[in-house]
Amino acid sequence: VLLFVSSSLCFNFIFERDSSSAKAITALPSNQMEKINNNDASSGQSLVKVGEFNDNIAPNDIALVGARAFLATSAGLVVVDISNPLAPEIISELKTQDSLHLITATNNYGFALGNKILYVFDISNPFYPSKVSNATLKAKAYNFCLKDNTYLYIMYHQGVVDVWDVSSPEAPE
Repeated sequence: VLLFVSSSLCFNFIFERDSSSAKAITALPSNQMEKINNNDASSGQSLVKVGEFNDNIAPNDIALVGARAFLATSAGLVVVDISNPLAPEIISELKTQDSLHLITATNNYGFALGNKILYVFDISNPFYPSKVSNATLKAKAYNFCLKDNTYLYIMYHQGVVDVWDVSSPEAPE
C-alpha cells in the first residue's frame, strides 16, 4: 500500500507499508517514478527498488528537506541522512510524550502532530534537533499543511480547519 511519495534531487522516496505491516523508505530513480505517475502499466516494464531503510522505527509520516528525511514515529522524531539514497542512515532521534502521526518541515523547523498536540522542533542542526514549543489542539487532527512558512492549516475529522500562525515557532497561535 503506497502511503506517500516525495522527490529529492534525482531520487523519489516512497514511504510504504507492506502486507506484514513493516514500513520502509524506498528510493527509486526519477525515470522509474514517471511510470507510476503516468500509470504506464501497459509497457510491461516493472519498477526496480534501488534502496531501502527499515530499522524497526515504525514511521507514520515523512518530510524531506535537502538530504534529510524527518520521520514522525510512535516514539517521536527520527532524522535520517538520505544523501546516499542507497544507504540511508539514522543520525538523530528525539523522544516525545506521545506518538507523532504527521510531520512537515522547512529548513529550520519541523511541525508534527501528536494526539491533540502540535509539536514544533528546531531542526536547523539535524544531528541535534530540539523541541521549541508545543500547543494543545481541540481534537486529534488527521491532516495539515504549511503555507509560506507562516500558516499551518490543520484539518480535523469533523471537517473543521484551523489556521495557526507559526511565524514565531516559539509561540504558535
